[in-house]
Amino acid sequence: MPVQHITTIPQTLKLVQTLRASTRLRPAVVISTRPGSTKPLIDAEQIEGEVAGIADVYVILNGKCTWEMAAHMAEGSHVFGGAGRVYPQGVAWEHDLAKSPLRFTHSGSGSTASTQRLIDDAYMAAKPSPRSSGRGTAPNPAFAALLNFVPETPDVEPEKPKPVATPKPATPQAPVPAPEPAKAAQASEPAPTLPTPPQAISPHSIAAAGMLNDLIVIEPAPAPEPATQVQPGQALQSAQLALATSRSTVTTLQQQLNNGRRRAQQELDVATRALHVEVAELDHKLADVRERHSEKLQTARKKSGNGGTGASISAYNPELFTDSEDAMRHAIYLTWVERVPAFDKNDWALPSYAIGAQFITSFESHSGVTRTKALKCVVDVLTDLARDNASRRVHILREGQGADTITQREDGAICYRANIETDTSSARRLHYWKLTDGSLELSRVVTHDDMAA
Repeated sequence: MPVQHITTIPQTLKLVQTLRASTRLRPAVVISTRPGSTKPLIDAEQIEGEVAGIADVYVILNGKCTWEMAAHMAEGSHVFGGAGRVYPQGVAWEHDLAKSPLRFTHSGSGSTASTQRLIDDAYMAAKPSPRSSGRGTAPNPAFAALLNFVPETPDVEPEKPKPVATPKPATPQAPVPAPEPAKAAQASEPAPTLPTPPQAISPHSIAAAGMLNDLIVIEPAPAPEPATQVQPGQALQSAQLALATSRSTVTTLQQQLNNGRRRAQQELDVATRALHVEVAELDHKLADVRERHSEKLQTARKKSGNGGTGASISAYNPELFTDSEDAMRHAIYLTWVERVPAFDKNDWALPSYAIGAQFITSFESHSGVTRTKALKCVVDVLTDLARDNASRRVHILREGQGADTITQREDGAICYRANIETDTSSARRLHYWKLTDGSLELSRVVTHDDMAA
């Protein structure tokens, strides 16, 4: 049977079933491949050529197949990492792994020795049989005669037939060695009749079969050398080899992971720098657009002033409305239109807001530039532009010192204060309420010293 290659899980399970069958009649040689390789270092073809007819040879792929084999075999009885072993007939080896030693090879130079050891193990596991000289060669006839020999009574006719007395039982003795060639001529006298030991081989019977010469040259198979037997530390050596292989794999994977992280970080740094450059360019372009917009707005204001009206686009003109609150909302809207560029209007939209009962009266108590400044402060507060404008100095209005002195209404609204003017005499301030739903209510326009909500 040629070498059988085990590369799938179903094939592995079938191999395990074969190895663990108590009715298996021939030894099995199982060889594993090295990690990452499909060809074993041990020469499976040479082994199959040597043991053809007395043992079966398998090559199992290292990895999923060897792991599956380990899961279904007796503990420590599988093969892995390029090693191989011979499984004798039956299942006695499951309880005594010394009957099935694991043969390792760590390099190509050591594969020859491992190959030879597995061949020796296969012959030792089989019934006594000399190695054939090649595939299909019949066993040595003399050795076959020994295997099939049944003790019989010597069939030599004496010169004169004499009755043979039945010998008394005697202690079994070692077989009489064959006579040396120099003394063969002295066998002229009949040898004394000796008791036949149990299972002793009669030289006369072998000679009668014409195989005496073959018997003389046949030597029994030598006992295995101590080095080929499983040593007490064999299991530890196997475990250490598996651990070393696992550590090497982990180290390789860790290096690959670290290299991947470094490459990813480098790519991220490059992308981040590119984004910073792009943001800086966009900021620069935005600043240019705002500057041009401001210049156009100033030009428009100058033209409006030369028109003779002298009125600002955001002027508060209650005489044009029947309701002063409508006039105030219109003035705030016009100030928002003028103050917020077109491309920012979606982000800084004018929200819904409330106008307190005292706001218009306090606003009308001021005139000229102060009203214009107050309307700009109102737009900054309503659109939340004041948060990013340090000159507004938005803060909670407090009635005294300490965190518990904030100005708060019964409905939970909190009063805030923002600068309309800064570093001027009697600088004006805007007071407004922030309601619990997040909306704003304009309260009053006051001077710096007025701390009433």
